[in-house]
Amino acid sequence: MSWIKTVSMQLIIGIFFLELFSFLGSKAGIFIVNYTPALYQFQSSSSIAESYHEGRTEREVWGAWRRPNSTTRQGRECFDIEISTNEVGARDSSFEQLEGKNLVLLGDSFAEGFGVEYTNTAQYILEQKLGINVLNFGSAGNFGPLQQYLIYRDLASSYEHDSVLIFVLPANDFTDNDRAYWEGSEANRIRYRPYYSYQDNILTPWYFPEATATDIYGDYSVSTDSSNVTAINLTVRIKKFLIGNLWLSNPLRTLSYILTKHDITAGNYYLSATEEQQSDLVRAYSSVVVEAAGKPVSFVIIPTQRDFMLLENNVELVESQIWHQGLKELASSSGGVFIDLINFRTRDTTKLFHTCDGHWSEFGNIWAAGAIVDEFSNH
Repeated sequence: MSWIKTVSMQLIIGIFFLELFSFLGSKAGIFIVNYTPALYQFQSSSSIAESYHEGRTEREVWGAWRRPNSTTRQGRECFDIEISTNEVGARDSSFEQLEGKNLVLLGDSFAEGFGVEYTNTAQYILEQKLGINVLNFGSAGNFGPLQQYLIYRDLASSYEHDSVLIFVLPANDFTDNDRAYWEGSEANRIRYRPYYSYQDNILTPWYFPEATATDIYGDYSVSTDSSNVTAINLTVRIKKFLIGNLWLSNPLRTLSYILTKHDITAGNYYLSATEEQQSDLVRAYSSVVVEAAGKPVSFVIIPTQRDFMLLENNVELVESQIWHQGLKELASSSGGVFIDLINFRTRDTTKLFHTCDGHWSEFGNIWAAGAIVDEFSNH
């Protein structure tokens, strides 16, 4: 039994020195990822509930949305903010009695302003800098191009507006409404979320037969016996534990990024979509342009930290992508602007995102709004 004690002690010592090295390296900023684990932040994960979607529903034809005239909190390890909605459920001030020029904003959690106070959202900053009303119809909760088209057609277009701005996130917009991508997940099959149809008109929303509209987002009773799903859940839990508790997660994640760099398309959201996924995305946004009836439609492409790393010195590879060419043409033909934020790289791109989350930090929202204003001014 003595050998077990010896091996165990050596293992503990080894882990200690690895953790110490990871801590010192993270503080010195030598890794690509240098996040502070939640365990060592001022507010631990236990002190703030991960209330991502409190106050959200899935009862509308477009799926995820917020309750009208509601106020909830949105918290995680590195932020704790208030979310308030107006009379239609948008995270915005009232849309009644609007004066001046109006711009409709479409998109997912980045448009909604996930993880920052309202006055720090890109939407609010754009309003102040452009001197117009930005009507925010963005929503978190896997809100893809089909849903953005539906909410524009059925709700946003009813408000007087002069132009449309769409935030596009390659990280998940290609898959959000791809039912083939989600059909293996029992939990997602019962979500009231629209998917592309396999019929001639792919934009006719299709829902899994098990899906039921609900007033409480995430109110799903799911029992999963699949060993595959269990294995996936275990992997997710291990990753979550490492990221939340160990500095060692930083060199491990950095190593993962470096290893994927041998194949520039591996894990790169800009380059990983199939031709069908790219075409579906372009078709959905083409329909927004049609619904806009001559109004300028602009697009803002949002890179993740992984995209910044993998596309460094390889941005030209993106230009041959179907979706990139298609959205650029839609913006040009409608009189809008095409803005790819990958071209506005900062010296330290990690500052653009939350330390505990992949969404924009306050600095990231300011950076994005600034790039948009500059491009609009030059248009």
